[in-house]
Amino acid sequence: MQGSSVFSGAFARALFFFLCQAILLPGLELPAFEAVPQAKPAIEMYLGWMYWAPPQAIPDMDWYLVVAGTVETLHRESVASLPNQLVMVGTLRVKRIFRHLPTRNYPNPQPFDRLRVGGLNGLKPGDNVLLFAIEYDGGYGLLEAAHSNCKIGIKLHNWHDPIVASVERMCADYQRRKEILAETREKAVWQAVAARRSGFGKKPKKKEKPHMKMTASPETEEEMNQRSTKSQRNRLRMAGTQFFPSVTQFLQALSYARTNRKLVDSP
Repeated sequence: MQGSSVFSGAFARALFFFLCQAILLPGLELPAFEAVPQAKPAIEMYLGWMYWAPPQAIPDMDWYLVVAGTVETLHRESVASLPNQLVMVGTLRVKRIFRHLPTRNYPNPQPFDRLRVGGLNGLKPGDNVLLFAIEYDGGYGLLEAAHSNCKIGIKLHNWHDPIVASVERMCADYQRRKEILAETREKAVWQAVAARRSGFGKKPKKKEKPHMKMTASPETEEEMNQRSTKSQRNRLRMAGTQFFPSVTQFLQALSYARTNRKLVDSP
């Protein structure tokens, strides 16, 4: 009985304490355990490279997917339809998605933070690129970019490259992108991208110094005679070496000729 009364007294005191807290301090919240946020799994999307299709200028493509990303990993793969060639395949960490339209196989486009892409030849980990995909066979495909500094898009100097702002503006007003591209400022930005291709991966050629032309003074008659005599002497020397390669052979031939002459002259 004594233990039961002790327990009842302790319980009553605890109940009285919580009631006081609830009445006197209604704004007081008891501490609670917070759930540790878990990292979201990376969502990877595969973007095929249409290596069999002819190259096309980026402004002439119908953009269904425009993505900016950074190259993370690279490795070489062989393609059965491309004998004796290795294709650079890698993953990109997505920085921003400017445009993402639905297709037959992807009616509800979902966000993604990784891209697996082929055709990354000429790039290295850490490079920033803009990719422009078209609709192909119900999905998305990458064409080879003509007049660009990258096989399948545009290689950026940094995220403040003027071409990024131009692409953003064209994606925001896609129906007027041809008109936007015709503007002098935008045209200069895209022409600068095309100009990078000529120097992409190549060292600039050194300028050759112009050769100095030497003007010869006219020869005098004495100099002309000396040059003619020297030329005749060289021709005779060459003829002698042609028939008699050595002095010894020449002397032997001369002695043989004199001996034959004596025999002929003798009765």
